[in-house]
Amino acid sequence: MPALPSEEIVTNEAEILGCLNQVTKNNTPLSLAPHKGENNDVYHSKIQSLNIKNRQIILKQILPSSWRERINPDTKIEIKSTMNMGGIRFFGLLSPLDDSQGNPYCKLTLPKKIFRIQLRDHYRVSLAKIRNSVTLKSSGNSVLQGSCRDISMSGAMITLPKMSIEVEIGQTMNECKISIDNILDLEFRGKVRSLQRTVSDTLAGIQFLDLSPSQLKPISTALNKIERQNITA
Repeated sequence: MPALPSEEIVTNEAEILGCLNQVTKNNTPLSLAPHKGENNDVYHSKIQSLNIKNRQIILKQILPSSWRERINPDTKIEIKSTMNMGGIRFFGLLSPLDDSQGNPYCKLTLPKKIFRIQLRDHYRVSLAKIRNSVTLKSSGNSVLQGSCRDISMSGAMITLPKMSIEVEIGQTMNECKISIDNILDLEFRGKVRSLQRTVSDTLAGIQFLDLSPSQLKPISTALNKIERQNITA
């Protein structure tokens, strides 16, 4: 399967596991869809754990639950997840974790290669344990409230309500604000670079636009402080 123009192919197992561990740690949603030619269904789940010995990815409950009637163990599945202001995708086979009735867990085959898109070079820090809020105002004056999943010098991953239909990839947000508990208050213009809608919310990768030096320095200071807090937490 060839990579898209904006993707790189990763075959190094340590890098693949690093990406999957990051998705697991951040509890990032996955979208799962049968490969082209099967059907147009899309399912959603999250990674519970990685079983390296058996080369399996253990998934939490897949929704909608009708996947059991629509997908067989030989069906090739395309899996996608947002990550680091970009995303990864790979292919695998999906099946129930065991034969017991009512077990919600499932398993995917661990991929030997993934396709990765990287939209920025700056490292990011997680805000999972730090209170924060986000306000986005679109050109149509719609105001969206959300939270920040992670932040870097060049952008942030934002969690928005499920029905944020006003948000589209490539859209410019002229008035944005991120407030991180006693650490950073940043007002900026942003551009939507990645978007993933799940059954519970919408994840939007927002690129900072036209930041001045006076804005960049507080971001750098905040990243260092947040990273220290994450290490000692």
